[in-house]
Amino acid sequence: MQGVGIKHIAAGMLAAMTLAATVAWAAVAGVVTAISPRAVTVSGAAYELHEDTSFQDMTGRPISFGEVRPGIAVELEFDEDARLVVVRASVVR
Repeated sequence: MQGVGIKHIAAGMLAAMTLAATVAWAAVAGVVTAISPRAVTVSGAAYELHEDTSFQDMTGRPISFGEVRPGIAVELEFDEDARLVVVRASVVR
């Protein structure tokens, strides 16, 4: 009996950790419809920008805030607290 209980607990913990990891890397993809120093609007939904929000191209290289403009396709990445941490933009250089 004890072995079965421990197996169930371990399986539950693994499932919880997998779910937490999935939520921590939640992403939104769409097209920028507006951007300001405080927020980016993607496909009609506004997302707050933070001091630590980084801007990258789709390969992960840093880009400037000014390179993200309306009409550009982006992927937004959030942390486990639902804070926007990365804006990845399809910029052409």
